[in-house]
Amino acid sequence: MASELQVTTIRGVPTGSNANQIVIPTGQKVVGTDANSIIAPGMAINSVEHQWGNQTQFTTAQTWVDLTGSTYSYTTKAANSKILIIGMGQAYMSTGGGSGYGIGIFRGTTRIVSPYSNWGLGPHGHSNGAQPWHIQHLDAPGVAAGTALSYKIAGMLHASSGQDIYFNYGGSWNGLSNFSSMIITEIAQ
Repeated sequence: MASELQVTTIRGVPTGSNANQIVIPTGQKVVGTDANSIIAPGMAINSVEHQWGNQTQFTTAQTWVDLTGSTYSYTTKAANSKILIIGMGQAYMSTGGGSGYGIGIFRGTTRIVSPYSNWGLGPHGHSNGAQPWHIQHLDAPGVAAGTALSYKIAGMLHASSGQDIYFNYGGSWNGLSNFSSMIITEIAQ
């Protein structure tokens, strides 16, 4: 016969070999009925991957340009969670190559981090260089559960001297295509 137990706090017995523990016997498990029923500080609550293959090209220096297709709206599952954002892809500079570029993560229109910088795409700064990029940040937006947060990746050309920089350059080659991705993981606090 099944029964329901309603309590505010469960505590283990304060003495003995399992003092202050609640032991779940082998073969038994605690099952949550929805995404928010079991949450502990430090655990990943949810993780999503957003991929995009849109090509973004720009030549203007010192201006942040959104990577087309990178914007993703994530809705928080719990209050005051931290959000780990990991972005990766490939950049290509068609001419020059010695100037380089920067990458940043934005929440809405606010740049929350931009540590990645590459000052020469090709081998030794030569033209026609392609290079993978990677950026990550642990964001602490301090919002309520159910809040929609918009994250995106943007790039910036360091100096403009007739150089074009591309993210997700071209179409496909032998069935392979260029794409970038962003992984968003919510971590309970």
